[in-house]
Amino acid sequence: MIVEIVSKVCSLFLIIGIGAATAKCGLLSEGSIPTLNKLLFNVMTPAVVFTTMQGQTFEGPLVHDTVWSFISYTLVTLLMGILSFLLTGVLRAPERDRGIYRMQLVFKNIGFMGIPLAAVLGERSGLVILLMNVPFMILIYSFGVLLMLYQKGENPLNRALLKQMLNVPLVSCLVGVVILAAGWSLPKVVNSSLKMISSAMVPLGMLIVGIQLSRTHVSKVLNRRSLWFCVLSLAVVPALTMGICRLLPQSNAVTGTLVFAMAMPAGTMCSMLAEEFGRDTLLAAETLMLSTLLSLGTLPVWAVILTHIYHLG
Repeated sequence: MIVEIVSKVCSLFLIIGIGAATAKCGLLSEGSIPTLNKLLFNVMTPAVVFTTMQGQTFEGPLVHDTVWSFISYTLVTLLMGILSFLLTGVLRAPERDRGIYRMQLVFKNIGFMGIPLAAVLGERSGLVILLMNVPFMILIYSFGVLLMLYQKGENPLNRALLKQMLNVPLVSCLVGVVILAAGWSLPKVVNSSLKMISSAMVPLGMLIVGIQLSRTHVSKVLNRRSLWFCVLSLAVVPALTMGICRLLPQSNAVTGTLVFAMAMPAGTMCSMLAEEFGRDTLLAAETLMLSTLLSLGTLPVWAVILTHIYHLG
């Protein structure tokens, strides 16, 4: 279990390192990031959504887990989003940067890291976290964007902000929900093509993070604020999630998987969204890298704790 977790995290760092190396060597520059990000944001994300949501059928006991995967993940995300305003106060960050911290505290890497690592906890956990990626995709492009863009004293429902929240990935997610609910399947040729496109999403995202990090130094990443962020993200948030889940009538598989999902490091999409909406991409990349590095130690601990408490496996 521990070896698999460490191996997956290390593969992330290898791709990030390749991205940083290409930037240092001049093969890719920071000027290429906006174009690469638009490709990831507007082409690859919809491809992931459609391939994930098509062809699904849910019957028997799985229906209960499916419903509660959606409900509990959505509820915890909204509550954590509200609590993030209090938690980021501990960091004493500049107002403009707090949106990055709020988003990264709430939206974790439950896709590239979460899906394969949750499978280590058991077959049902692997399926549950896949289901949780459905509300994740909808919420990160709506509520997540709101958390990132909102600044103190600003009307959260102003027209400009709402217009930014209406984006290609969000629309594709809403269409994907219709496909999921109807149980539709895409033609084989279309599905195969979209799978090839979607498989490039995570490597491209990590390469972009590497390019962003090529202009910083390790000493800058290891600062008190970033370390406190990691404590909140990797320990406090999953602990709070565990407390919330005790109030919900859901299976051990859903509860254990949700807590494990919220124990993941900052999500890669947070860095991509920071680039898309003009926020501090370097800050997002630095906290992503540090939280991913420290998760090498925290994720195995959470895996053992959750397996023991919820009898996963």
